[in-house]
Amino acid sequence: MRWYFLTHNYVAVSRFLFQQGRSVTNTIILVGLSILAALVVNPVAAYALSRFRLSYTSKVLLFLLATAAFPAEVTAIPQFLLIKKLGMLNTFSALICLAWSTASGSLCSRAFLMACLKSSTRPPSLKVPARRSSSPDHHAPGRAHPGVDSLWRLNAAYGGYLWNIIVANDTSMWTIMVSLQQYMNGTPANLVMAAMVLASIPTMIAFLMVQRVILKRHRHPHDALSHGLHA
Repeated sequence: MRWYFLTHNYVAVSRFLFQQGRSVTNTIILVGLSILAALVVNPVAAYALSRFRLSYTSKVLLFLLATAAFPAEVTAIPQFLLIKKLGMLNTFSALICLAWSTASGSLCSRAFLMACLKSSTRPPSLKVPARRSSSPDHHAPGRAHPGVDSLWRLNAAYGGYLWNIIVANDTSMWTIMVSLQQYMNGTPANLVMAAMVLASIPTMIAFLMVQRVILKRHRHPHDALSHGLHA
């Protein structure tokens, strides 16, 4: 009887998620594609802005800061109209299109790379080797600490509700957060609390996996982010 009352709520919520629709599968695919997209585009853009002396670098950074100043709700309507015009509604392309590149991800990756380029303990792939190849640093973008950016993208993709319900309102494309929101309407409080606990487990596990990267301090008096922003 104790075990029943201890696990009944969680079993009921889990049964709803796994048996009603494809919310779990959709969420796994969405999170994986979002992280992959962010780790491919953001480090490459940050490497170009930090490694090469471009005349328009300051303008690009100003543009990124300007776009980061607007909340997602302001741009939701024009983005929805664009997605609708392209015929991408109720597709994974519509769900991950906002994750291809983010201003915060590009800025933080650039900050880390700038700190590594100025540090004596920078990774070997960021140093300029004396070799004959015309592109000696082609492995450097992979060094842009993917842990923090991955956690941000996971939180945004996994916890997203507004954009997901706007561009993918078909029940077959619902994610876990959308399904739980619909499940909580008129649901007893005990099941709502159990749903919140289950929904928080993946992000907690992800944080525990990358907490060393987040909490790690740079060997210099200031951390890498401060060095990069100052640069």
